[in-house]
Amino acid sequence: MWCLFAKSKAQLRALVLVPAFFLFSIAAAGAADGSGSATVAPNSVEASSTGNNFDFTYTASEDMGDGSVRMSTAAGWPNPTANNTTVTVVNGLTGEVIDPLDADPPTGWSGSIDALVCVGCFVNMSTETNANAVYAGTGSLEASINLNVGVGSVARINFNFAQPQDWSGYTHISFHIRKDALAALDLLAGAAFRLSEGANLDSNQDEVYPFSAQLLNLQLFNQGDWVQVIVPLSNATANRDSVRSYGITIPSLASASLVGNIRMDHVMAGPAGPVFSGNTATQGLIYLDQGGTVTFHYDGITAPGAGTYTFPFSQSVDASGNLTALASSPQITVTGSGGGANPETNCVDGADNDGDGASDCADPDCANTPACPDDETSCNNGSDDDHDGGIDCADSDCANNPACSNPGGDDDGDGVDNDDDNCVTVPNPNQADRDGDGIGDACDNVIDEDADSDGHDEQAVDENGDQCYGDNYNDPDGSSNDCIRVDGSNDGCADFFIDTDLSGCSQDCPEVFWDPTNDVLSPITETQLDVDGDGDTDMVCAYDADGDGGDDSFVEPTGDPTRGNVGGVGGGLPNPFAVQGSGNGCQLSKQNSGASMSWEYYVILVLGIGTLLGWGLILSHKKKNPK
Repeated sequence: MWCLFAKSKAQLRALVLVPAFFLFSIAAAGAADGSGSATVAPNSVEASSTGNNFDFTYTASEDMGDGSVRMSTAAGWPNPTANNTTVTVVNGLTGEVIDPLDADPPTGWSGSIDALVCVGCFVNMSTETNANAVYAGTGSLEASINLNVGVGSVARINFNFAQPQDWSGYTHISFHIRKDALAALDLLAGAAFRLSEGANLDSNQDEVYPFSAQLLNLQLFNQGDWVQVIVPLSNATANRDSVRSYGITIPSLASASLVGNIRMDHVMAGPAGPVFSGNTATQGLIYLDQGGTVTFHYDGITAPGAGTYTFPFSQSVDASGNLTALASSPQITVTGSGGGANPETNCVDGADNDGDGASDCADPDCANTPACPDDETSCNNGSDDDHDGGIDCADSDCANNPACSNPGGDDDGDGVDNDDDNCVTVPNPNQADRDGDGIGDACDNVIDEDADSDGHDEQAVDENGDQCYGDNYNDPDGSSNDCIRVDGSNDGCADFFIDTDLSGCSQDCPEVFWDPTNDVLSPITETQLDVDGDGDTDMVCAYDADGDGGDDSFVEPTGDPTRGNVGGVGGGLPNPFAVQGSGNGCQLSKQNSGASMSWEYYVILVLGIGTLLGWGLILSHKKKNPK
């Protein structure tokens, strides 16, 4: 049985029931304040009481795939450990990360092709760090499969452990998989996940879990979609106490000139218990259904002094997102004298005088003392006077204070009141907001624009505040990639040359040039130009660098995404363009774009003429000397 969670471009949620497996898709990220709710029972206890047992229960408001839930204890309470905290999950499966696949190079991974006949066959293993090709973390495993001519081929992609591993406690394996650049053949047809007691998946005791052909007919396996695969380890006779390798095999490949990529990311195994660190307990999840629960049993606890304590909860609906705090976290009210027989005696010495885990104003014993006032006493001194986490105007106590309620204030002195200024910290009297996101360009380090014309914005990022927006390219729906990132307009800022049809960056030319710094979008045309003046034309990618409507620049791809030879108006190579007429636009110069034949064509031409002459001589000889 295979269970797959997929992040599709349409982001539709559906449940498809078919024999032996189930399948549904998950939205890319949870709500801004976290997704789900958390409660605690009981929610009150006497100060300094001992042996208290608490159940903190998180309930999912949406389906989760390889996410996590974290409970943090409040100050003054014991840290969660394996001795006082256990976890129960309902309608879900716990797990832990076996390999995040972030290492570069991918240590321990290997690939090969076994075949009856195979010419030019190999599997290259590498780590892909481009954000558009990574599901979670900083990298993903990329297996590039190449067959010039192959018959009866079996590709193998696997990880070898240095020492045998005891996996007898695991019942499920989860990983994410994606295929690219494979229009002619379904590379995953007949594929299987394998566990082996031998290295390189070579053992008579292998466990084999085939992919379902019906799964591969679904749109979720289209090129560019990450799909979570959950493998129930259903072989009842296997003990899995000496696992040496695991991975996937792809049999029955038969092709000429086949090149394809398989990417894997974020390998998990389950069930597994929580991870403890400081005041946090984090439970990893292979999946959790909507309405499913994760309960932290926090037992044998001694309560601190009187007060109300918040236990922050956070979660991630999948591995590709960071943990996000819930909008509301559970609280426990501790009643009684507070601090027991030894209450906090000094609220300014930085010491925990009563040994309850809280010092000075963080201890409820110090509430409303002169050192720890209940309200903010000053709204412009830069201090958190009442120690509630809010400083000056950020504290609700200062809401009506004149220092925080001047609607005509102009902090940056640009002549626009703070209430109306779209960039309060940097002067911008023109209030320019190119992408219309409500953040002025002077404060906005992200330009949003539909660069690939798919109806959804892509993002160009200024990462170092120099007003150059070519530092990073992000397409949230994964429908395009930046193949070349160089200064294509001669302004000192990097620009993007974008592959919008996902045909791969190994193609001759990308489809779109985007200069986000100067707001220029231009189609790219594969063009023959004599760029070096040697009389022969060269294939280049021509585009309009200045946005005036005419091609005036070109780039020659080098195969390195951070480099490209730029010429014309946009770069330093020779300029084979000429101004046509008196307008401002530049067009391709006819004198420089004429085609010329390469030496291969001359060889073919000479051979063809020689063949014709040979046949002519033979026929002439036959006429002169008939039998």
